[in-house]
Amino acid sequence: MVTERQLSTSKTIQRQTGRTFYVATRLLPERVRHPTYVLYGFFRVCDDVVDHPG
Repeated sequence: MVTERQLSTSKTIQRQTGRTFYVATRLLPERVRHPTYVLYGFFRVCDDVVDHPG
């Protein structure tokens, strides 16, 4: 599954770039919360690559 390091990195990305979404995610049950952090982090990084190629 997801390592603690990956989860921590994903949480940091979400906390820095989507503060209100981060707070809302904390209200989810843990079984949904952790994958949500990771998915958000993945798509945020993808979005940044598309917005700022190179």
